[in-house]
Amino acid sequence: MAGRRVTLDEVANASNASSATVSLALRNKPGVSRETRERILATAHALGYQRTIRAGRDNGAALRNIALIFRTWSDGPERSSPALNPFYSWVLTGVQEAGNDAAMNLLLGTIPVDAENHPLDLPAAMLGQPLDGVLLVGSHRRETVDRILDLLGHPTPPVVLVDALDQGHGLDSVSSDNRGGAYRATVHLIESGHTRIGYVGPRSEWDPNFGQRVAGFRRALHDHGLEPAAFREYPDEGVGQTGLDSVLLAATASFCGNDDFALAMLREAVARGITIPDQHSVIGFDDTRHSRDAAPPLSTMAVDKLALGRLAVQALEYRIKWPESAPISVVTAAQLIQRGSVRMLTRDE
Repeated sequence: MAGRRVTLDEVANASNASSATVSLALRNKPGVSRETRERILATAHALGYQRTIRAGRDNGAALRNIALIFRTWSDGPERSSPALNPFYSWVLTGVQEAGNDAAMNLLLGTIPVDAENHPLDLPAAMLGQPLDGVLLVGSHRRETVDRILDLLGHPTPPVVLVDALDQGHGLDSVSSDNRGGAYRATVHLIESGHTRIGYVGPRSEWDPNFGQRVAGFRRALHDHGLEPAAFREYPDEGVGQTGLDSVLLAATASFCGNDDFALAMLREAVARGITIPDQHSVIGFDDTRHSRDAAPPLSTMAVDKLALGRLAVQALEYRIKWPESAPISVVTAAQLIQRGSVRMLTRDE
């Protein structure tokens, strides 16, 4: 009969899944694999399945289908679940909070990448279905964004980059001030009396965010007449890297590209019998929960991860409402968190 609504059971039968699994997938709940979720969502859209929610002020607004796609590391536990990532789990929470108020049905997907930030898989089924918008979370290579836009087809739905800067595509973006935050962290070490300062982090040429952090680090040293005492980059986010001891020995302090590498420095110091911060100071970036529990607690640059998620939804709403507006770039400040891993040197040290 014309106009008949497709039922959840019909979606379950057509996608060869149980009604309970379909319900979880359609409500963006955990417990469903990425492949099964994408199959169910594609089937639901092919059948014309729709549901409505009561949003905001109980106005019965129609639900918008928004693809929320996270970059994940291919060998990490968060490959299929961004909720396990100590950084992106908070971005996910921010998006969910704001998205619920904005009547957004969030379709969760992931793009696993290798050590050089090349995508190993793209959620083609998700990107090929009718979408009202896309939130692309994580800093990708430019050619990866090209491929994603190609899969979205024409007309391309509104796309907002989250925790990433636009690389010439004319897309809206919401990111933290990576360059300014790295500059402030390095200046904090300099103001604490350190002149031999090293850097440890992921390979910056493959990830624009870390390129910005390296640029801020180098600029701060240059502005104070200094050069890096040591500089080590590694091809992935792994924390079991060799060579960290060379930085510990060459410098009195280290700025690390993120908290994972800062925590790796603390572990390496313990293994080498080097006391933090008495013999070496360390500062990280991101302020993940592990930084607070470290011994000693890690000084770091805090990124407001919840704000990234909330602002991303607001930017997407803006783009949906005013599609012809000029691209916008929202940048949140990184804030210095002083804990116990940086020591003020005396004049004779």
